[in-house]
Amino acid sequence: MTNPKFTYTEQFSAPLRYGFGGIMGIAGVGGLVVSIVALATGSNKTLFVAEIIIFALLVAVGFYFVSVKVFVSADDDAVSMGLTPWPRSTFTWGEVQSVEKVDVGFFSAVGIGYRITGAKSRAILARPGQGLRFQLKDGRSLSVVCDKRRDELASLAASHT
Repeated sequence: MTNPKFTYTEQFSAPLRYGFGGIMGIAGVGGLVVSIVALATGSNKTLFVAEIIIFALLVAVGFYFVSVKVFVSADDDAVSMGLTPWPRSTFTWGEVQSVEKVDVGFFSAVGIGYRITGAKSRAILARPGQGLRFQLKDGRSLSVVCDKRRDELASLAASHT
């Protein structure tokens, strides 16, 4: 995306971000404390190394979740959407068969984030709301919640499909 005509970003709600990030951090620190106690009592050193790696992964997942954002970016050639920094889906306007306005609910998407909602269906949402569903010519379906600017993205899509 060299010069996007449309950009939209939204973070998950603060209680969700910090709650999940906090749980991962507490689990990681708790695991570290247990590991240190186990090492001090003469436990297996290999197990200690494995626990340190798990601690680092839990903390990394916590930091990722605190900073993750849903994004949509579109220019004259393509649309890119996903979570920062990963995963993302990018497709050209030529791949789009149709675009429709949809309401994406928490239960229909089975949660928030980058959701796999079927064999070739994906939904990207920071929270339930109004969005767009891009039906691609190869059978894939990508939905994104961007209710604050849904009409703007819909008109951009209409001018390219």
